[in-house]
Amino acid sequence: MVETKNVTIALGVICLILAASLTVVVIANENLFGNQQNTLALENQISGLNAQASTLQNQIDDLNNELYDYETHLYDYAEQIAALTNKTTAYANIIDLKESHVILDNQTYTQDANTKTTLFNDKVNYAGYFEIQVGSTSDTTYLQVSYTHSDLKFDQTITIGTDGVAHFPILPGTIEILLGNTASTETNEVTVTLTYVY
Repeated sequence: MVETKNVTIALGVICLILAASLTVVVIANENLFGNQQNTLALENQISGLNAQASTLQNQIDDLNNELYDYETHLYDYAEQIAALTNKTTAYANIIDLKESHVILDNQTYTQDANTKTTLFNDKVNYAGYFEIQVGSTSDTTYLQVSYTHSDLKFDQTITIGTDGVAHFPILPGTIEILLGNTASTETNEVTVTLTYVY
């Protein structure tokens, strides 16, 4: 009987152990299943966040491209403004007669008596004046400037002698400048500097 009792107790202990083990297994399975569900939920959240991050990155890329386009346009506009500023400055200088161009620089000529030499015969685009410096061996040296602008005809002669500077106002158009020597027998050696101021 003692043996039966011991066997019964042993069987009861074994049942308790099995019941406890089964409980542990059930709890572990529930935890494992719950962890799997939690893991799946986290994976879904991560996947959703990755999709949002991808969308946001695409928006950032688009905005960066727009910003690059705006910066490019801004650079182009800055170049256009600089070019227009330079043009404005150039035109302001022309209005104020601050521009000049040397056409002849100490050019030498030998003239026979009673002859004319063409120094300039060309079109100018802006109103201004010609400054002509002359050094000559004859006191009969003269300069003549003529042009037509609309209905206005201009023709002026200045005797310069052996050394002098003459200024002739001009309007846009074709300008002719002549160097002359009225001496009847004397050969003339002349040095001329011709500057267009506009």
